[in-house]
Amino acid sequence: MKKLVGLAVGLTMLFCTAAPAYAKTTYNVTRLAGSDRYETSAKIAASFQSGNLNNIILASGRDFPDALGGSVLSRKYNAPILLLDSDVNNDSNAFDYIKSHLSTSGNIYVLGGTSSISEDILDHIREMGYGNAKFTRLGGSNRFDTNKSIINSLDAKTGTPIVLVNGEGFADALSISSVAASNGYPIFMIKPDSLPSETKDLISSIKPSKVYVIGGQASVSDSAVNELKSQLPYLNESDIQRLGGTTRYDTSMSVCKNFNLNSNSAVLANGTNFPDALSGSALASKLNAPIILTDGTDISSQKDFIDSKNYRNIYLLGGLNSIDLSVEYLLKDPSVVPQSEKDYVNSLKNYCEYYENETSNTADELSQTYDNASSTMSELNSASTVDEMLQYLDQMVQVLSSGSSYLTTYKNNLTTLKNEVSGLSIPDGMEVLNNQYLDNITTQINSVNQSIDYTNDCIDILNSIKDGINTKNEEEIETGSQKLQDLSQEINNISIQHGDSGIYDLYIRLTDALNNLNQE
Repeated sequence: MKKLVGLAVGLTMLFCTAAPAYAKTTYNVTRLAGSDRYETSAKIAASFQSGNLNNIILASGRDFPDALGGSVLSRKYNAPILLLDSDVNNDSNAFDYIKSHLSTSGNIYVLGGTSSISEDILDHIREMGYGNAKFTRLGGSNRFDTNKSIINSLDAKTGTPIVLVNGEGFADALSISSVAASNGYPIFMIKPDSLPSETKDLISSIKPSKVYVIGGQASVSDSAVNELKSQLPYLNESDIQRLGGTTRYDTSMSVCKNFNLNSNSAVLANGTNFPDALSGSALASKLNAPIILTDGTDISSQKDFIDSKNYRNIYLLGGLNSIDLSVEYLLKDPSVVPQSEKDYVNSLKNYCEYYENETSNTADELSQTYDNASSTMSELNSASTVDEMLQYLDQMVQVLSSGSSYLTTYKNNLTTLKNEVSGLSIPDGMEVLNNQYLDNITTQINSVNQSIDYTNDCIDILNSIKDGINTKNEEEIETGSQKLQDLSQEINNISIQHGDSGIYDLYIRLTDALNNLNQE
């Protein structure tokens, strides 16, 4: 109970948090998202091109290395990138897309070895009616060998500029992917401190006229760059350009500003979630659009860049946990948001406030209960007679009973809120918001039940001690005292705030979104 005393102040601070303000310039915003990375991949592919295709690229959705260089391949073959799971039973979205769009005599490019995409999966595709399709596997013994195989398939001309990225991370490669694809620049994955043996000779054979190094020293160190200089001594200092920043988002902005692709579209992706951006790199290259990485919530620097361009269309890759609703609403014209969606967001925000009110009121009640319990305990410890001890034990039972009653009322009120939110009509794609509320209020209800059980156990033990005193049963008194002592060891594990932070976070998400939507 004591842990709730300062809750009201914390609630006030949290619920008064204001979103940062940006100038309101709106765009045609399209979110491409599914229930998981594989459905999202299929939806991104569906936006790649209407009608039939002659080429498709398959890559593993479980890891990023194989697909990092796929964007340049996508541009060359006009092919979307589909992510696959290792289990054929989880790939229905990709299979449905293939059946709907790929010619039965088309080309299927497979990135990675059999540990990435098994022959069983390819056999399943053949059995779908693609026995006459041409399957080309571009793989190797490791990520660098696979990278070499992909670059070889590009057949880059002598003098073509190349791109160096850290092969042990994905963010920098994603930032440059659409730029490299638009210009036909091979993307070489290297080690942070050296050039891998698998691709050194290939770099020399291309004889690049320029090299772009993506990322800061932590991504690609000077030792790796110096090794490149030794291998390509004809390059001048100006022929090697590093595009980096303090963070992956700074690097992304550096790439966007340097190349300044001429497009009416831009693609936003989460910089910590590689699958969406891997699939999106194909779409971005198709649109000749930059991929702009964001943390999913703060787009202050990205918004400044976007507003400085002539973009009309913004594509958001992934659901609300990848790119938050506040970002979508900051970029979107309020007039195109359905009223039913606005009503839902407002309703859910109100339910967050109802939760806060219930929790705050209960915190006040339990704070007074805690004060009464502390006072009664002090008097009990100073009792000098049996009658006084019984009197204060009675008072303690009454105090705890009132606390249990408050908690029970609180639990019932939370259950009502949970049931009402469960019955809301949820717009497509916003299930994650509803689930955040329901998951956290369920956690809170479970915590309250635990607190009620703990309080009732205390009451039962105190009543047992009272009975022992009245009957002069020393064994019962001793047993009750030991149980009370044992129970006191559990007090630090008892809290009814376990669901608070999730609902407060949801409140902030919804408030920021509505503020951005209504911003002039």
